[in-house]
Amino acid sequence: MPGPSFVWFRIVLALMTFMLCFGVMTAVGYLLRFTTMSGGSMPPKHVYDSRLGWTARPSYRNDHDFHPPYQLPLSVGINSDGFRDVEWPRPEQRKPRGEWILVLGDSFIFGWASFREDTFTYIARELAADNRVEAEFFNGGMTGYGFHHYHRMMELYSNELKPTQVWVMLTENDVGDSALPYDHRYERRVYKPFYDEAGRLTDPIVPQRASLKYADSLLGAWPGIYVIDALQYAVEDVGHYIAGRPTRLTSPRPIRHYDGLIHDDTTRAKFPAIDRMVRKNIEDMIALANAKKIRIRFINNVADRAFDKYFEGYADYYDPGDPIILPLGAWLSHIHEEHPGYLWATILAGRVLGINDADGALTRALARRMTGNLDFSAKRDAARALSGDGWKIGPDDRLLLKGGTPGFLKLFIDRAGRGDLSLSLTIRQVVAPDQIRVSDLSGACQQSSTRPPAERRLEFLCRARLPELPHLGLFRIDTTTDIDFDSAAIVSAQ
Repeated sequence: MPGPSFVWFRIVLALMTFMLCFGVMTAVGYLLRFTTMSGGSMPPKHVYDSRLGWTARPSYRNDHDFHPPYQLPLSVGINSDGFRDVEWPRPEQRKPRGEWILVLGDSFIFGWASFREDTFTYIARELAADNRVEAEFFNGGMTGYGFHHYHRMMELYSNELKPTQVWVMLTENDVGDSALPYDHRYERRVYKPFYDEAGRLTDPIVPQRASLKYADSLLGAWPGIYVIDALQYAVEDVGHYIAGRPTRLTSPRPIRHYDGLIHDDTTRAKFPAIDRMVRKNIEDMIALANAKKIRIRFINNVADRAFDKYFEGYADYYDPGDPIILPLGAWLSHIHEEHPGYLWATILAGRVLGINDADGALTRALARRMTGNLDFSAKRDAARALSGDGWKIGPDDRLLLKGGTPGFLKLFIDRAGRGDLSLSLTIRQVVAPDQIRVSDLSGACQQSSTRPPAERRLEFLCRARLPELPHLGLFRIDTTTDIDFDSAAIVSAQ
């Protein structure tokens, strides 16, 4: 029988071993906390949701909300379900007539960097009312959602809302968002509902990493919690490898770059389970809709033909997208709008509702949101008219265009046409003619040569408009010095 000294020795040894392990985990945890911080995690305005993984913070309200990288504040309101919309009425509040349309999508439908009245569902509701279509729209868009989320929302809200239609609005990153049971964008994993290749929901309660689950506890304050996270990820990756899903060590394409996975045939060929899961989600959503007598439509937001293969045999449920979206895409690239706003939403909503611009319905919707005479001090008009990284908030809360960084401008043209137009810019300082340059999609605009040296009003003749969008003036402004603008206007158009 061991003596007292031996017992104390074992106790001391156990304590020293525990302290050593605790210290090592703490030190490694500090390292992991800082090295994974740059990879980001769930946005602070999103919260964990046991059914959907995450939503926006329910009942959140802010009249000066910022959506990086855009610098101008927006008014944002979140309903009690965690989505950017008014409170959703329940079936017992349904009107006797009309459609109830649940719109599913990602940040495009959420309306990232857009005012609420510029979001897709708001504009769809407006167009429907203007054209005597009785319909109620529900904005089910959320940043980072993909096919697994759309499937889960169909299961949940087909019962809770009982919609008559579901529109699934597809964007290019939806395939990448469906490859794994966590959001691929972040180093610190944020989990989502996940359906395997057989269509089984792997866990009705979405899991959490340890550092998120215990974030508000004493354990969550201990840096070693990040070591537990790392061990959790390692165990999960073994399971993904066995199931034929990608891991950080086996994927040819870095997982953080999975937004473009739909166009990466090499990675998808190595992991065919990804395409099978996308297809199975689509099949099961269609089956669920038919069982519930819901009309479901999958709309290709960006007219990307890479989606077509997933809908072979389901053409009746799939809209490949409006051809106008393709030239619109070039325009959006030209003005550096990563998240399309009201222009894209208006054209797409018109298409899905079957409303074209033959009687000017879409033009009227745009005219409510755009101006042909921009006062830069009117922040709401400026937020809609300006884009790009060049604009900054200067002294006296004024908007400046940084020298050496382009700014982009869009104005409404009252008179439709395809001829030349004149753009007038009024600035608050005198600049030399070679310090400012304006261009459109066709190239450089010609600056008037009759301007007096001290004149602060500049005029440019631009020669082209998009034939598909003749009411839009789209401009790029380049300067060599910071410039404080007063106004911009279309002064004539042919």
